[in-house]
Amino acid sequence: MIMISCEEVRRELSNYIDDEVTPEVRARIDEHVRFCPGCKAVYDGVRNVLTLVGSGDIIELPRGFSLRLFERLAGRRELAIDAPPIGGAERDGLELPACGGTGSVQRRPVQDLNRED
Repeated sequence: MIMISCEEVRRELSNYIDDEVTPEVRARIDEHVRFCPGCKAVYDGVRNVLTLVGSGDIIELPRGFSLRLFERLAGRRELAIDAPPIGGAERDGLELPACGGTGSVQRRPVQDLNRED
C-alpha cells in the first residue's frame, strides 16, 4: 500500500469523515491513523467535536465560566494592543476590534451568564 503523509491525512480528514474519499484513500488514511499518534489525536478530536455539536445536547458550563473567559480574552487583547507592531497580534493569531486609531479599546461590562442572582 502507498503511504500517505500527515499533511495529506489532515487535508483529507473532513472528506474522510464525510465518506467522500475513494476506497484507496480511505484505506491509506485508516492505515496511517492506526500508526500515527498525532493524526489519530487530530482525527479523534474532530470526530468528538462533530459528535458533540451534532447531538444537539446543551452542555452546562461551570459556574463563573463566562466571566473567566471574558477576563482572559480581555487580558490577551491588552497584551496584543501593547505589543510592538512587528509580530504583535498577527503573530498570535488574534483579531482585535477596531480602535479608531486611538490605540484604546472601549470596554463594556459583560454579564456572567452562569451567575445566580
